[in-house]
Amino acid sequence: MKASVIVPVYNAEAYLGQCLESLFGQSFDDFEIVCVDDGSTDGSRAILQEAAAAHPGRLVVLEQQNGGPGAARMAGIDCAQGEYLFFLDSDDFAEPTMLEHAVDVLDSTGADVAIWDVWYYNERFSRRQNPPAGTLRPEAFSCERGVFSWRDNPDEIMSAFQNWPWNKAFRAAFVRDNAIAFGPFHRTEDLQFTVGALVCAEKIAYVDERLVNYRVGRADSAMGDKDSHPCDVVDAFALLKRWLEEKGVYDQLERGFVNWAASGVLYTLNTLNTREAYALVCECLLEKGGFGELGIAGDAVELVEGGIGEDLSILLERGPEGYAFYRSRVLNAFVDDLSAKDDFAQTEIANLHGSCDARGKEIDRLYIEWDKSNKRLAAAEQRLQEVECRLQETDRTLQETKVEKDALEESYRDLERRYHEMENAAEQKIGRVVCAIPRAVQRKILESK
Repeated sequence: MKASVIVPVYNAEAYLGQCLESLFGQSFDDFEIVCVDDGSTDGSRAILQEAAAAHPGRLVVLEQQNGGPGAARMAGIDCAQGEYLFFLDSDDFAEPTMLEHAVDVLDSTGADVAIWDVWYYNERFSRRQNPPAGTLRPEAFSCERGVFSWRDNPDEIMSAFQNWPWNKAFRAAFVRDNAIAFGPFHRTEDLQFTVGALVCAEKIAYVDERLVNYRVGRADSAMGDKDSHPCDVVDAFALLKRWLEEKGVYDQLERGFVNWAASGVLYTLNTLNTREAYALVCECLLEKGGFGELGIAGDAVELVEGGIGEDLSILLERGPEGYAFYRSRVLNAFVDDLSAKDDFAQTEIANLHGSCDARGKEIDRLYIEWDKSNKRLAAAEQRLQEVECRLQETDRTLQETKVEKDALEESYRDLERRYHEMENAAEQKIGRVVCAIPRAVQRKILESK
């Protein structure tokens, strides 16, 4: 079997049907779907059972107690029979050519990993949209040879393609030979697996297409429930750092790791929903040595670049309360800017409404003129049709007259021919001689008088 698609499922009944249909509708058919029900309490299990019955041999359903998406994916890997491993979250859905195009690239390049771009599907607005600029940055790597590796750009390999496993495909033997595994976490569990694969891969190929639709805007997603496991992100990056050190590559990847780790923990800190979760993460980072475990201490702090570096410095200098105040000011300034932009937009909208009204009146006037022109055109077309009818009638009359003329000319020629025949006949000549004597006598009598 060429491919296995592993789908962890947890309380996804609202989206699972679309996810599965996108896989059943693939343009490629040498694959299996391995769905791992991670202890769902809604109708997800029934949907899986119904789909398995409708597609025997295509869908494998596993069940386990809730252990998080990482544990579910590992169970799927253990069961998978495919040469290549694909992952898809149960609330996302694939483009019809995902498997075909990814497998083609893996086969043709011999790569260990293939990566492709994604669409964002906004659940709030029920529409697809482009990802934000910079979500993926394949331009950080030269693909002239068709493949690349982390050694081509150590500083960018972690941030250029995200931690997502579902915009990537992996050679199964490569994953198993290198013991690449998902972390034992409920959040950021994919960091260890994805970065581990990107670092171990000798060849990585990029598919310049959007092959997966990533659903965003779900309040009930794992991302929306990040407060339940707020420190997972710190533990996940700490585990990855130890792994890189054991592999003997951390020094070469330090700048990229430190920037990616700082970005990850600050993003989590900035998007938590409760005071308790915020306090736990700050305690983990600042009081329990979390930053030190991540290598973000001492001179290494200077490696963190851009706005992330500025935010990190403020957190380290001012502490949790100072950072929260700073973030509130930043957000207030952002809201003020949005408010000003909204005022500008409302003014522009009002101007556009006025312009639209004026253009609407002009369009109405032009429509009236157009309607009059259409009527004149219709009348002209009617007259033209009448003239064409008369011309056709005249043409028919001319044709009939020509036929009659040709017939008369033929009759005339026939009479003329008959006349000449009679004129030249022997009897006609004799008659002339006989008639000539009486006419001669007649002339003599006339002359004598």
